[in-house]
Amino acid sequence: ITIRKNGYEEASETVKCGAKETVTSDIQLKPIIPINQPEKLVIHSISKPPKKIKRGKKFKVTDKTKNIGDDTSKKSKTCFYLSTNGRWNKKDKKLKCRTVPTLKVGKYSKKKTRLKIPKKTKPRKYYLLACTSSGDCKVAKRRFRVKK
Repeated sequence: ITIRKNGYEEASETVKCGAKETVTSDIQLKPIIPINQPEKLVIHSISKPPKKIKRGKKFKVTDKTKNIGDDTSKKSKTCFYLSTNGRWNKKDKKLKCRTVPTLKVGKYSKKKTRLKIPKKTKPRKYYLLACTSSGDCKVAKRRFRVKK
């Protein structure tokens, strides 16, 4: 069992030896070191896609990618995906990526990107996702329908 107390990890192990005897051994305490996040990019916002769009057509979306880490971020990417369930997975269709410049702590990059719906996209309702290189994703507030 690990217990965190006053910035330290405390652990002990208890072993029963028969019905009456109990042996407890304490394990050395060590300081808890906070995890440093030199760069942590998040999607601060993403604009709504159109309500309906035909396959093969283009539309514009604006996103804000923000550095909430502990250090200046490196150049990275924000990618846009079509999702059927609003959560990123390997089956989602990548539409396009945009470059995010280096960002100081607390700063963001805002950009309008033109996305194209592939001609072979199955007609149905989709979510639009924006995802950073560091793994944060945000879903646009409106689902939209892809039409033939």
